[in-house]
Amino acid sequence: MILSLALSAALPLFVSAQPQPPEDSAVDARIVKAQGDVFVYYHDAPEEAVAAEEEDPLEAGDRVQTGLKSRAEVGLDGESVIELGANSDFEVTSLAPADQKFTMSVGSFVAKIKALVSGRLSVVTPTAVAAVRGTEFGVDVDEDNRTHVGVFDEGRVAVQNERGEGEQLLEANHETSVGSGERPGRPSALRRFVQRRRHILRMRKRLTALRGRWRTMAREERVNLRRLARARFNKASPQRRAMLKRRIDGIRAHRLKLQQKREKLRQALKNGQGRLRQAIENKKNGAPKSIERKQGGPGLKGKLKKRLLNRNK
Repeated sequence: MILSLALSAALPLFVSAQPQPPEDSAVDARIVKAQGDVFVYYHDAPEEAVAAEEEDPLEAGDRVQTGLKSRAEVGLDGESVIELGANSDFEVTSLAPADQKFTMSVGSFVAKIKALVSGRLSVVTPTAVAAVRGTEFGVDVDEDNRTHVGVFDEGRVAVQNERGEGEQLLEANHETSVGSGERPGRPSALRRFVQRRRHILRMRKRLTALRGRWRTMAREERVNLRRLARARFNKASPQRRAMLKRRIDGIRAHRLKLQQKREKLRQALKNGQGRLRQAIENKKNGAPKSIERKQGGPGLKGKLKKRLLNRNK
């Protein structure tokens, strides 16, 4: 049974691009597997959580959230699969064939993407943009906003920071990471993503089975399935409704704590950059070292000198 719950959705952890209106020519995206607590927030009803099940159609602007010990798989035209890990927040930003785009604000996924003859597929995180042409790759977004991207046995991924700077091209079996205000690090051999290789091996088999059972949905059928998903909540038992509300509230509370943590980190980074700029400006203007130490804190020599003076008193 597909259930929905009307309540305030978890606030997005950062603002992504405005979704494009769904079209018949859009890539066919849908939930192909849901384990544990998996919820979808439709773009035209962003405060209504729908408990996800297989074959749920997705459109541009929809958000998929997973809870603790949960995961979901998103299929694209029956030719590509994205597997979301636990505690993930994933948005389908654009399904235009020439410019597919997905936004990951927190969590992890691994994906097997069919080689694109034309067009592009990109993944946006709070600190990075990964451009894909068809590959097996993974993305992790830590709670401190650091993004990790790795390529498995095939394909290439170009990674930039959120401002489009410092592009690094990842070849097979390489990874990189990007923090707030940083450029992507130089590619290195797979390390963080080594354990995810088993997920990719499993996805290869899953994708073969998915191709065999995938059938095209008419636009009217997709619209009807989304409508029924919202309506079925009223048929659920009171116990089921209460259980869903507790689980969704738990995910929402976790997202709110994460949002507060990231704001503190952002402020700390901003303050640190401000002190660095002031120290550089003081040096340019020939400010006395005593002023620099006062603004930046005592150096190691100053601390040792203070300790010696205190001992002699």
